[in-house]
Amino acid sequence: MRFRGRPQYYPLKRQADAQQTLEQQPEAAAQALTQTAAAPRAMEEQTGYLLLQVSTAQGAIPIVGASIVISIGDDLLYNLTTDAEGKSITMSIKAPSAELSQDPSEDARPYSTCDATVYFPGYYTNIYKNVQIFSGITSLQNVFLIPLPESQRNERLTIIYDASPHSLYEEGAE
Repeated sequence: MRFRGRPQYYPLKRQADAQQTLEQQPEAAAQALTQTAAAPRAMEEQTGYLLLQVSTAQGAIPIVGASIVISIGDDLLYNLTTDAEGKSITMSIKAPSAELSQDPSEDARPYSTCDATVYFPGYYTNIYKNVQIFSGITSLQNVFLIPLPESQRNERLTIIYDASPHSLYEEGAE
């Protein structure tokens, strides 16, 4: 599994070092302990989650054993099938920090995107492009498969759904 970008590392102080600093410089030690405690939380916020619910008849009938492929560009992240309820596992996907959404002047998107391809024999293949993944949030992608016409049951036809970027990030948006 490959991710784009560089991993971020957060230095953690040893408890003994923090205790020694606390005795020497109480304010600096308190700040170091706060940063140490916050570091794992910041790393945790670098992951978003995706769950697919695959069904037909507008959600009335779950599709058991549908094939799901999750990718980012040419990088394959997951290749799996749905369970007895038509659900995928909850997948972990790298996402930018939620803090990006707190600064209106920030140009970076506060979400990452991935593509999801869903296939089941006798149904159109659904491709979802640019599924948005937010840090610390489980995104639910409902997939409603449409049966192929009787004359085309042996073919593999595709429907592509492309989620456009948020209007804040479109060209010319101010």
